[in-house]
Amino acid sequence: MKVIIRADGSERVGLGHVGRCLALAESLRKRGAEVSFLCDAEARLGIGMINRAGLTVHTNESAIVGADWLVVDHYGLDAAWEEKSRDRARVLVIDDLADRPHSCDLLLDPGRAPRQMGAYDHLLPTGLPRLAGPRFALLRREFRSVRKRHAPHVPPRVLVFFGSVDRGGLTEQTVDALQGLKDVIEIHAVVTSANPRQTEIAARDDVIVHEEVNDMAELLSSMDLAVGAGGVALWERCCVGLPSVVMATNDNQRPALALAEAAGAVKVINLMELKNTLPSLLAPLLDDQQERQDMIRASQNLVDGRGADRVAALMGEVILRKTTFADARRLWVWANDPDVRKMAFTTDPIPWDGHVIWLKKKLSDPSALMFVAENKSGPMGQVRFDYDPQEQAAMIDISLAQEARGQGWGVEVLLKSILIYLADRPETRVAAWVKKENVASYNLFLNAGFIQDQQSSGAVRLSFSGG
Repeated sequence: MKVIIRADGSERVGLGHVGRCLALAESLRKRGAEVSFLCDAEARLGIGMINRAGLTVHTNESAIVGADWLVVDHYGLDAAWEEKSRDRARVLVIDDLADRPHSCDLLLDPGRAPRQMGAYDHLLPTGLPRLAGPRFALLRREFRSVRKRHAPHVPPRVLVFFGSVDRGGLTEQTVDALQGLKDVIEIHAVVTSANPRQTEIAARDDVIVHEEVNDMAELLSSMDLAVGAGGVALWERCCVGLPSVVMATNDNQRPALALAEAAGAVKVINLMELKNTLPSLLAPLLDDQQERQDMIRASQNLVDGRGADRVAALMGEVILRKTTFADARRLWVWANDPDVRKMAFTTDPIPWDGHVIWLKKKLSDPSALMFVAENKSGPMGQVRFDYDPQEQAAMIDISLAQEARGQGWGVEVLLKSILIYLADRPETRVAAWVKKENVASYNLFLNAGFIQDQQSSGAVRLSFSGG
């Protein structure tokens, strides 16, 4: 699979777009995709970042020819440009402004909860699949690899970071605002060569400055608190589990900050009240270790760091089609596989006659929806949704043919079927009961973004968290 990513990074737009697209590129390459970038030749800051990651950069749109997917993460492009590209490739748009129409096959906004995606209703074709919320946040793998917490430092370490460029000079303003606490905290700040005030900040003796950080995940994991903005850095801090005080530096960050605040992951302050509000908010937080622990748990529950893998899976080759009666025999064979029966709640083999009666009933049931998954080799699995009024959820059942297991198809099949199901039922909760000993299925649901929310003596229930 060939993927072209259209994104720019510069002093004007920052490096957030390129950063999150590099995370997606990493996951796509792990799945065997050929990935390169298409950039404005003048966006040298982003091009340098991409080159350092070892990826090719094109500056001519002819690079799109022959691509299977085009990923567009650019505020200056809309449906007019995307429509031309759709003649050549499928299009994934990454957006968090909801201020212009799009012509695409898939839209991603990790900063909005699913219930907030109505902001795109007048900007997208009806029924277009939408990926919403921080379960789809595009983060590099190292952020989930350091999801461990050290003992609190004495004095506590507070990290200040407002992005690679920090056009508003908020790093210095925040360090100044923290001076009243300098006797009880250790102030750290991250600056890069793209920050016009790098030299001045580095020269200060009241802050420990980290320049050109190569391992941001490790640095975050070594801190006790952070002060920063929204954007990709918000989800990085959440994934690591770093309690944060945050402020919106752009209006498009507000939905994500509200989502994180409602989850208990961050404290939000008004940018205009930074000088007066920050010290009075931080002081009690420094003294309340239990509240910080609660914020750590809430942050890591909100962002598990697997968003890039999920989006990459959704760009895979699997096709889902509705089940027909012609699939009866293959469904019966799959259902009677010894491993499937062993992990089913009813373990007895399924007789053919009973299966036929059951399938006819399901195919005519308006509360049930069934799919067969196919790859280049043919049919390789099934997914079924049954709405259960008692659970108030669509209960999902998934199984793969024996020859398709252990190859990473499960997350792709699961997520693609859920997107189709929720397109017409956006308010419906999707859940599954899994035997406790069924570790493979349990991990499959976790990797797809499900969260365990109930258990019985022999099973656990997991519910899909689209955001």
